[in-house]
Formats: sequence, structure tokens, C-alpha cells
Amino acid sequence: MEDYPRLSANVAGNRKFDVYMGIDVFGRNTYGGGQWNVNVALDLLRKEDVSAADFAPGWVYETKQPPDFQTAQNR
Repeated sequence: MEDYPRLSANVAGNRKFDVYMGIDVFGRNTYGGGQWNVNVALDLLRKEDVSAADFAPGWVYETKQPPDFQTAQNR
């Protein structure tokens, strides 16, 4: 996974920001594991200057993260 954003950006050339890499917040087959570690994947994509597409951003709500929704969402 670590090389894939770089290779995709190289292929896209000047349109590398049109390359979207998916991050599943639930962590299903996602680099970094998703959940509270989504930043691991985002940091990698930012380094290679490609765009991110977040899947399942409702993870915080759907999994009832403590202590309450608003606090967890702001985290």
C-alpha cells in the first residue's frame, strides 16, 4: 500500500490530485487500520499529494464511541 499512492501520482502526472485513494473508517482492508488511526493513511496520501475519499465517516455515530457522540466526533 505504501508505494501505491506514489505510483498512482506518478502515472497521473499533473493531475495527481485527481487520484483518490479510499480510506474505510471502519478499517476494512485500510492502511493504518482505520477508526482512530485514519490519520496514518491520510498522512501517507498527503505526503504523495493525492486526494482522499473517506468511506463510512459515520463510524463514530454507528459504533457509539464514548463518552458521547459530540465529544467523540470532535476528537
